[in-house]
Amino acid sequence: MRTQWTPKLILKTAKQFSRTEDWRLNSHGSFSAAKRMGIYEKAIAHMKTNLRLTKEFVLADARKYNTKVEWKKASASAYKKARQARWLKEASAHMETKWRLKWNLETLTAEAKKYLTRNEWLRNSPSSYQAAIKLDVAEQVSTHMEWISHRNKWTPEEILKEAKKYKSKTEWYRNSPGSYEAAAKKGVFDLATSHMLVVGCKSNFEINLFDIVKIRFPKAHSTIFSNRDPQYVAKKFEIDVYVPELRKGIEFDGKYWHSLKGLKRGRPNWSDEQIENYHSYKDSFFKSRGIDILHIKEVEWITNKAECLHRVEKFLGVQNERN
Repeated sequence: MRTQWTPKLILKTAKQFSRTEDWRLNSHGSFSAAKRMGIYEKAIAHMKTNLRLTKEFVLADARKYNTKVEWKKASASAYKKARQARWLKEASAHMETKWRLKWNLETLTAEAKKYLTRNEWLRNSPSSYQAAIKLDVAEQVSTHMEWISHRNKWTPEEILKEAKKYKSKTEWYRNSPGSYEAAAKKGVFDLATSHMLVVGCKSNFEINLFDIVKIRFPKAHSTIFSNRDPQYVAKKFEIDVYVPELRKGIEFDGKYWHSLKGLKRGRPNWSDEQIENYHSYKDSFFKSRGIDILHIKEVEWITNKAECLHRVEKFLGVQNERN
């Protein structure tokens, strides 16, 4: 839901930041609303005059924080300068040490044992979940989750019986994520959802991918780019997960919505040739604007989620940053 910015809420939000640039980067909506309502000067009265972000200042600022997430949230302008000037590795060296002291194979194994599913783990302990992915031990420490949630409990017959309780995929996933994920793994997903209503275009697999990227890149969002170039038949193109600071996007190609039938449903006036070339049009459009796109297919996510996450990390440079 879109935030309704009142003067009181704007001033309260502005109090969270000590520099105007940090306010603008972290809460652009309230920042813009303050100028629009004529209370900008009042909102920044407590803030420091913006300092020149020299390397000396940025490195000193970074030493105040224990993690990159903490630093980025509290001092976005310094963090952004470090990324742009390629000082991030040097500035965050002490953070990496503290992170590795907290999370290792032993502590991650102990933490993961608290949860029965990957989703439960991600919801309750996102820092350990992301650490397990970074250290490439997520599969190793979550083998008990796979066994409990899929192989042992949910037979095809039980999955179909459970699915009949729900009218939509979203309702099913929210109330019984274990059976929902097991249906995809055991090849009965289409049969289990044949009676359900189609509500929206985003699958829970896509939402899961979005949430994982969001942990590492808080500014990630889905977005739509308008097109006025006549060589591309579409008037607009959407990116499922867009990371603006990297100018990179991830497309989650759902089994239905990215099939010829699904694409035709939303584009009834397109020719068969245009439908067949939709993905190449889209990739070409973003490439012309300096945006790289990675495609993850739903079937790949279902059959080998770990490999998909590995590709995502490599594409976004997370592995390079760790090495």
